Amino acid sequence: DGVPKAPAPPGSVKAPPLPGKPIPTHKLKVSGLPMQCSEDDIHAFFGEHAYFIQEQTDKGKGIVKGVQIFKNADGWLTGNAIIKMKSREAALRAIVAKDRRQMKSRIIHIDYFVEPIPFPRGRILLGGLASKTSIKDLQKYFSGWHLAPESDNHEPELLLADEGWQTGEAIITFVDVPAADNVLMRFDFTQKLHNMALTVETLTPLEYDAIQEKWVESGKMAESTQGLLDQMVFIEEDLEEV
Repeated sequence: DGVPKAPAPPGSVKAPPLPGKPIPTHKLKVSGLPMQCSEDDIHAFFGEHAYFIQEQTDKGKGIVKGVQIFKNADGWLTGNAIIKMKSREAALRAIVAKDRRQMKSRIIHIDYFVEPIPFPRGRILLGGLASKTSIKDLQKYFSGWHLAPESDNHEPELLLADEGWQTGEAIITFVDVPAADNVLMRFDFTQKLHNMALTVETLTPLEYDAIQEKWVESGKMAESTQGLLDQMVFIEEDLEEV
């Protein structure tokens, strides 16, 4: 009694995270793989957990596999792979069951593969646009105000009616929420575009869903943006009293 327990011996089952500690990701980093290893071999090694390896359909790429085996510049396997599971819980179960298990006489090491998550993207809704307004017009209008990168498919979006006509509105996405807040506070919206006076409204930000690997709309307004809106309302009420 009172003597601490000896540490678990090498090769023993890896302990799950402490209660309350979040599972960081659904992706696994696998190392120590044999120099001759296929995707089928990895599925066989994972056994019942292979069912939870993610495969998704992409319109442009077809079926995207959940197993990525790495090769060096000469085409030889490096012994490393990244595996995408269907959920964080599935990743945890796979680590607990398969870390430091043997595959073709090799000891396989499995851990979480944590990637940096992009900051939420701030957005505004611009109204009153002329029908001839183009995406380049909007990019020029907000030049220098930290628009979100086009590589994320976040260039300004001109909204269209069912008939295909422009509605006179556009969603403008910025690199993060502070950038969008800065536009709301400091941008001169009295500047006309194609001789049209514009209106502006706030939108909920976009957040990156690591499981689906895509941007999705947040269910609520960012706290900083909501605080800014509340401040604007307070100023307007003071002006009305004056």
